[in-house]
Amino acid sequence: MPDLDGKPSPKLKSAVDPDRRRRKTSSLKRSARRKRNAWFSVGVLTLLVVLIPVVLRSRHPRSQAQNVPDAPPAGKDDLTAAQWISQGDASLAKGDFSSAVQSYSQAIRLQPQDPGTVYRRGVVLLGKREINDSIADFNEAIRLAPNFAQAFYNRGNARSARVDLDGAIADYTQAIRLLPTYAEAFNGRGMVLDQKIEHDAAIKDFRESTRLKPDPSSFYNLGKELLQKGESDEAIQAFDQAIRLKHDFPEALNDRCRALTGKGDYDRAIEDCSEAIRLYPGFAVAFNNRGNARNGQGDVSGALQDYDQAIHLDPDNPTTYCNRGTALREKHDFTGAIKDYTDSITISPENPEAFYGRANARRDQGDLNNALVDYSEAIRLRPKNGPALYDRSNVRRKMGDIAGAQQDLQEAIRLGQKPKR
Repeated sequence: MPDLDGKPSPKLKSAVDPDRRRRKTSSLKRSARRKRNAWFSVGVLTLLVVLIPVVLRSRHPRSQAQNVPDAPPAGKDDLTAAQWISQGDASLAKGDFSSAVQSYSQAIRLQPQDPGTVYRRGVVLLGKREINDSIADFNEAIRLAPNFAQAFYNRGNARSARVDLDGAIADYTQAIRLLPTYAEAFNGRGMVLDQKIEHDAAIKDFRESTRLKPDPSSFYNLGKELLQKGESDEAIQAFDQAIRLKHDFPEALNDRCRALTGKGDYDRAIEDCSEAIRLYPGFAVAFNNRGNARNGQGDVSGALQDYDQAIHLDPDNPTTYCNRGTALREKHDFTGAIKDYTDSITISPENPEAFYGRANARRDQGDLNNALVDYSEAIRLRPKNGPALYDRSNVRRKMGDIAGAQQDLQEAIRLGQKPKR
């Protein structure tokens, strides 16, 4: 049963399926857009919390943020560049990004050759999601200070947000070249490599990031990547480290729940997803994944309650409809199951899991003609679909197509599908 990863806004069975990875390549930009939106919806405040101290402690020798007088003159027209920078830093620390941009702009007007101030403004513009303007500032900071590693790193963040993945990797790589111990740059490059389906390289970067700086975000990203490769035990260890470093980490709890569900450790999985939900009551994917664990445990009614809540919180997620359809089918509510699978297909027309589930429900309902159509569509979308080929062979046999049934059965067995009882 498909599960969900992601941040509160982000695969076990489908994650280890090579056909799914191939389909993922064709929808790379769509996937990157989802990651970018999740990054902005959840990560902007985190980014600025991390970067504020970096900005305020900028060690670039040409930054003029040092030794600023405590009490600037009353008339703003009389402020020096250093005093404008001080005001910008104070606004940034309070979360008043618009005022920070205005103050830094005044400082840049007075002292346009200071790369540190241009960099400061770029960081805030990035947090404001003004991506093109932030890139322009990072470009200028790099022009003024070609060895400014932090400017390369944050231009990489901005390019990643703009889905310029190759450009982002180039910037992260340059930041690492300039500062080989730059853990955040390894983490950022790993995230982009994940979007490019370069999983081994991403794992290598996440491992290096955690070695350089034991950070919950890097351990979490490492765990997600390992889980995607089907390495559940190592993934759980990485999630353990992330949660140890940050106890209130609903995303890591949710993904550890996924990994534990895949291993059949349903009790611990339910505990993790329940804690994720306690920390973030609107976390739809955690309700979905707890539903998967409850369904695996045999608590179909509890699973349905979780799927209902997940759909209430996020009515546009095709995976949850598919999961609820499977649970309804287990309760022999074939009409309800077919409706849920159909809703999933409406949202995501190229979802083979939904076509396969609807085919099973239609077969169970006795509608063999439409079941055959759905099995065929599931196989078209995922040609190496052993279960669908095996079940289509049974439907074809019942419909008198012995040759077609035998052909499907042989292909299913060739793909490793074992006969069902």
